[in-house]
Amino acid sequence: MQVNWTQFDNTLYATFRYNSFERYRLIVEQLPGECIWDWAVWGDGQSLNKVRHGISPSVRAAMTKAETCVYAATHTNGRDF
Repeated sequence: MQVNWTQFDNTLYATFRYNSFERYRLIVEQLPGECIWDWAVWGDGQSLNKVRHGISPSVRAAMTKAETCVYAATHTNGRDF
């Protein structure tokens, strides 16, 4: 699975298209004044209770966690995280 991240300042974002019907949004950003990174993943058109998010100690760890959530969503029955 290839996710192409775009960076703007201390924020990275990506869109992953699984097929012609499913698209997932990923965002990773550094918390202000902290060495902690916040990440979030959601699918277009999904309810808010399916948004996945968390914090990680590094940008690489946050990107990996977000990508792992998308992988789980696209490789399970029912497309749930």
